[in-house]
Amino acid sequence: MKTNAAGKPGAYVGIADLPNQVYRRVVKQGFTLNMLILGRTGLGKRTFVNSLFGVNVCDVSEQTDTSKTLTVEKETFQIETQGVRVLVNILTVPGFGDQIDNSAAEEVVSRYIDAQFQDYFEASHQRKSQSRRVDNRVFCCLYFLPPTGHQLTPLDILMMNSLGLRTNLIPVVARADSFTVDEREAFRELVRSQLSQNDIQIYVFPPDEDDGDANSRDSDFMRSLAPFAVVGSNTVTTRKDGSQVRVRKYPWGTVDIESPECSDLAVLRRLLLFNHLPDLVSVTDGLHYANYVRQVVSKVGPASDSRYISRQSLMKSPMKNGREPFSSPMNMEVDHEDVEACIDKMKEGFEKLFERKMAEKKERLQQIAKDFEDRYGDWEEDVQCKKARYLADKKEFERQVQEFAKAYPQISDRLVYERLKHSEARRAF
Repeated sequence: MKTNAAGKPGAYVGIADLPNQVYRRVVKQGFTLNMLILGRTGLGKRTFVNSLFGVNVCDVSEQTDTSKTLTVEKETFQIETQGVRVLVNILTVPGFGDQIDNSAAEEVVSRYIDAQFQDYFEASHQRKSQSRRVDNRVFCCLYFLPPTGHQLTPLDILMMNSLGLRTNLIPVVARADSFTVDEREAFRELVRSQLSQNDIQIYVFPPDEDDGDANSRDSDFMRSLAPFAVVGSNTVTTRKDGSQVRVRKYPWGTVDIESPECSDLAVLRRLLLFNHLPDLVSVTDGLHYANYVRQVVSKVGPASDSRYISRQSLMKSPMKNGREPFSSPMNMEVDHEDVEACIDKMKEGFEKLFERKMAEKKERLQQIAKDFEDRYGDWEEDVQCKKARYLADKKEFERQVQEFAKAYPQISDRLVYERLKHSEARRAF
């Protein structure tokens, strides 16, 4: 049943313009992409970033100082295309994996990701939370694997296990032009098998819901390429048709990094930037951030029934519309409701903790007051005893004076005179 809100056929009330309103608001605010690029030195991570965005935003001539302490560094730049602005934060860890002992690397990265979750959590519950807050949560991590052709190292397994539980992990094979086609595919299968054996959770690009049959097959093929084998370059050459393309030049020939036969760079760019950037943010907010909130609640508040929801449990849920369950908007709403319930439980826990602390403080103050009262009561009783003793001594003294005066009448006048003189001296004093 269709109802005309204006009461007149054909009247336009503006509801159909809601998508345009949302579009204008989103374009005005812009987008933010926080991307962690992690891998050993010499794998071409900065070159890859330049190739991915098509502009030279990272200085590839900068040398990495492997002697300094591992820290997460941020490089920020803004890209604008057809009026749409994207603020890109590239996070790197210079010197990662270059030390003999790399045991601290996992702790440095995990602490940084958790710190961003904590900052976002605190900003979300401040009084000024209505204003637009800065979101520095890590939306995805591109983990670069060296093109060795061998199995993953213990450091790679440790890092990817930790990253898969905190952010959207996307494994990438660096310098894919080091392989032949057969070697590349064999290494890709080897990495897949080790990811499965070690229960490493990677981000699965969801299929496009509005794709047709042909586009759906292309989308499935692109998503099946993970881990993506990429080639990057800062060398730009001009084709015969006048277009410019980035290539790698060798004595035996030239490698076009945009060619799908040589590199998955174009496929990764399409999946990462063209199709699924909002989904990265949604999964970060609905899965990884929600898991962090559950962990916080389990530590400082009452025990939660769902302390941590792993990606495996979400994958066991029934799929809807061919979309991964942890990426579905319905599950995002459920996660948000769960987060709000966890926050309410945490507030209740803080209130109980506050009441308990206040009761303890009140009991302690009452005990201090009782001690003072007991001590003051002893003092008052002692004073009263001394006063009674003094009055008794005074009375006894006056009695003795009277008896002495009766015994010696000749000095009674002298005693009266001395007593008056003493009284006047006391009043003068």
